[in-house]
Amino acid sequence: MKATERLTEKNLEHTESRIALARAALEACLWGEARSNLTAVTSIESNHDESRVCILWAKLEEIENENIHQ
Repeated sequence: MKATERLTEKNLEHTESRIALARAALEACLWGEARSNLTAVTSIESNHDESRVCILWAKLEEIENENIHQ
């Protein structure tokens, strides 16, 4: 996560930065951080239905639901 944060810090509001941060947050089990970055992508980008963004949303929801039901 820290490496991705360093790579994206100069262009944080860019869609690709937010997607990279969301992916890194998911891998680091930082659900709130992942949700925050995916929400930012969804609100700033008109093509938020892009498949990779949808896949990240689905992964986040699946993980969060697993944690609730355990």
